[in-house]
Amino acid sequence: VHKYILAADSCGLTQDGPPPTEEQLIALVRIGVAGPRQVVVPTEEILAPWSDRIQQWLEHEKLQLTRIEELLAQQGCLIPYTSLRRFVARRGWSARSHTTVRMADTPPGEVAEMDFGRLGLIWDPASGRRRVVWALVIVLSYSRHSFVWPLFQQQLGDIIEGLEAAWAFFSGIPRYLVLDNFPAAVAGTDPLHPRLTRGFMEYAQHRGFFADPARVRHPRDKPHVERGIQYVRERLFKGGQFIGLADPDAIGANRWCLEIAGQRIHGATRRLPLVVFQEEEQATLLPYDGEPYDVPDWQGATVHPDYHIAYRYALYSAPHISCPPGT
Repeated sequence: VHKYILAADSCGLTQDGPPPTEEQLIALVRIGVAGPRQVVVPTEEILAPWSDRIQQWLEHEKLQLTRIEELLAQQGCLIPYTSLRRFVARRGWSARSHTTVRMADTPPGEVAEMDFGRLGLIWDPASGRRRVVWALVIVLSYSRHSFVWPLFQQQLGDIIEGLEAAWAFFSGIPRYLVLDNFPAAVAGTDPLHPRLTRGFMEYAQHRGFFADPARVRHPRDKPHVERGIQYVRERLFKGGQFIGLADPDAIGANRWCLEIAGQRIHGATRRLPLVVFQEEEQATLLPYDGEPYDVPDWQGATVHPDYHIAYRYALYSAPHISCPPGT
């Protein structure tokens, strides 16, 4: 419909303007006739005044074309996405395409992918300074439904807190979780036999999912969430106003995941992720009991001659047995 409205505008027709002339009616009729179009949208004439701004958005601000299309529409420049893409390609601003082999589809409720992405700087009232905020993003491979959890640190407690919020958001747990090789979860990287940290392995066993670390420097092992990081940065964070992680719009970003990310037509599946999740995938997830998980903290310690150990700037006594001299 948007394309036909632009074609009508190119013929000089407006909704509140004078009645169409005979020539304008003939031009509109030709739009619906099979074969080469006689009426086209004048892309060059419309986008030429915005050329410098579009180039700045692409090369300096690193915005996606979908975001540029939205920004142009907000300023009264209505143009189809495909026309904008061809306009950018003719000027050589588009990135070089890479050959991609699509991964096989997984059954519903089987696999979820998890990754971290740097969003930017926000003001943190607790520390009184600007801090780097990261996004923990989880994408269900079947439905492409996603969850976002902003955090300042990637310690084990912070990550498990985000995962617990994700299972509550999905009302279930996937059977496999493909994750990045971050230190809090992976103690030793290996293409075939990665070694998990004790704390994360105990959490995975407690919740009943299998943690599957991706290979180092192989982002295509988790392609769905890799694209999701960029999508979250462009569509959620940029242009937003967040004050610390206590902002209800920042914690979990549940509303954004449901109303924006979940209601878009996904480029690969051509379906709404939230609808696919609710109708086909949610019932297949492992149950989540909602009981809070007590995060353990495993550390090595040395027992000193006074039978005490030091842990986090505190002393704890250790049991000992008194032995006779010379034994």
